[in-house]
Amino acid sequence: MKEGTKQILSKGGIDISGCLSRFCENEDLLYDCLGKFIQDNSYFDMKAAQKKGDDEALYNAVHTLKGVSGNLGIADLYKSTCYSVALFKEKKIDEGKAALVQVEKDYDACIKVIREAMAYEGKN
Repeated sequence: MKEGTKQILSKGGIDISGCLSRFCENEDLLYDCLGKFIQDNSYFDMKAAQKKGDDEALYNAVHTLKGVSGNLGIADLYKSTCYSVALFKEKKIDEGKAALVQVEKDYDACIKVIREAMAYEGKN
């Protein structure tokens, strides 16, 4: 992974050093996982569950997104999904749903950063 790629990801709020520590310093594995994150369905499952009004599926999708973003060091998305999941666990369903506005913003921002890093790296 190029140094510029790391800088793009870091400036975009992705904890590269923490992530590399979890990935045994394997930069290629981290890069591959970030690429797979773009293809992960958790966000789209969340949006589908919102549309259907399926609170259990919504919780499960947000919880999965929380885990994936945490493992990949995507700090802002992790924080916003943690907040939403906590509200769902406290049975504050409407508040948990309202918190998804921030989850959506954070998701869009991290996807943009990952795509920018991939373009810099020369891989799409």
